[in-house]
Amino acid sequence: MVLAASLGAAGLALLWTPFAGWWAMPGTDMTPAGHFLVGFRYLPTVAWAPLLAAVTVSYHRRHRAAARTAAPATGR
Repeated sequence: MVLAASLGAAGLALLWTPFAGWWAMPGTDMTPAGHFLVGFRYLPTVAWAPLLAAVTVSYHRRHRAAARTAAPATGR
């Protein structure tokens, strides 16, 4: 589960990171308001990869800690 989510976060980062610099790219065929609106609309997709990575790390920490406390003691 953690491996799949980690690979998904990496894939999303590769896919959407170029759109983080939307405002730096020249938009010759758009009005300034349209350029801003399109860039603003892409922000959630740019934030998707880091948010997925944060949730994946949190899930892994939570379940790793739960597995350690649930393990039976083998000492006699």
